[in-house]
Amino acid sequence: MNSIYSIITIINKCLFYAFFAMVCIACNGKSTPEPEEEGLTDTYPRIAQSQYADVLVSCVDTSIAPSSCTFDTLPLIGMEHSAPTVSDIMERVVVSHDWMADNFERALNALPADMLELLKGVSAVVIDDDIRPSFYRSGTGAIYIDPRYIWLTDAGKATIPRKDDYRSGYDNELIFVYFWRYVKDGDYAYRYFDIDDAGERTLDDMLIPLARLLYHELGHANDYFPPSEVANIDRSESYVYASISLSTKRTSYLLNESWPLQSEELHSMAYVKYRGFTATDEQKLTDAATMGGWFDPDLASDFYNFRSIREDMAMMFEEAMMKYHFGIDRDIAFTNKPVDESPSCNDYVIAWGTRNRVAAPQVVDRAAFVINRLIPDNAADAIAYFYDLGDASDLTSGQGWCETKGEISSLTRSQFT
Repeated sequence: MNSIYSIITIINKCLFYAFFAMVCIACNGKSTPEPEEEGLTDTYPRIAQSQYADVLVSCVDTSIAPSSCTFDTLPLIGMEHSAPTVSDIMERVVVSHDWMADNFERALNALPADMLELLKGVSAVVIDDDIRPSFYRSGTGAIYIDPRYIWLTDAGKATIPRKDDYRSGYDNELIFVYFWRYVKDGDYAYRYFDIDDAGERTLDDMLIPLARLLYHELGHANDYFPPSEVANIDRSESYVYASISLSTKRTSYLLNESWPLQSEELHSMAYVKYRGFTATDEQKLTDAATMGGWFDPDLASDFYNFRSIREDMAMMFEEAMMKYHFGIDRDIAFTNKPVDESPSCNDYVIAWGTRNRVAAPQVVDRAAFVINRLIPDNAADAIAYFYDLGDASDLTSGQGWCETKGEISSLTRSQFT
């Protein structure tokens, strides 16, 4: 009987992997494929004497088959530490340069305490000079951080290759522009530093943009491996098999079951802007006012939510945590695309825009659900805070992007999450 059960288990696993492979093929069936993952050949564990130093690099290398490591080989941090310290996290850090780990450790000591709680949901943190943009991989359980979020000195900045985000040209044929920014007290919430300009950053300059990134990527991590389910994971399973097994227990799945996004037009347009699908003739003629008209009554906090149900969840968690911990509002807007080759900021005229969308009546219940699922031990205060936020506020249509709500003086450079 045991042998029959084992055979059935093996068959089920094979079916899972076959399904996973077909899903990956379907996801990549677009006119502009994502670039091949680069191997982490120049990376190493920051703490060479850590318990998992011998397997860290191989288990998080995305150029290797995602089923290469099990939870026995490299468990989630939360499987070993119910209340991880910064030192515990640093034992799971893989880098290509020492300064990356040093700066990340300084940041962890200064960021909100629930960041350590969220890091229980990952197997490792990878910071490598080849990573752009940042991402999470359920097949390895690790988050991968673009070092542009981490540098402080000119010496560190000089080690980062100059390469564009591969998504930067996806919306070239569209006639609208989508902008976002985080603001506080009538100005940007943090200062933008161009990697090609001279000038160093302080830790404070780094913290808020890094926090935004971490809340987003750790939202993904705790979605794929929900905190309520981690204790039940069979540690002999691979990460990819376990993540598929848990697919109907993910926060993103449950959110979509209860509060699905409505607009098919916005889903299709998000596939163009964020996944590189070829725009149809109709999409090429869709203007900013039309986009705003579709977006306004829907349930998303950001246009990026329409890329997938996983991004829908992660974007709301990111925006909610930034508001809760830092008092920062997120502005979003659809504007025209100026014909001038060198437009000024206010040549981008707002057709529809809003601030603090996460507090909108049709969004706030979804945000509260996500918070309760991802940080259950710390959710009560955050949820109470959100239900006392009031409502979202409109940005003034017909004004330039930089004129609205604070006379902000320059374009945001960050177009992607």
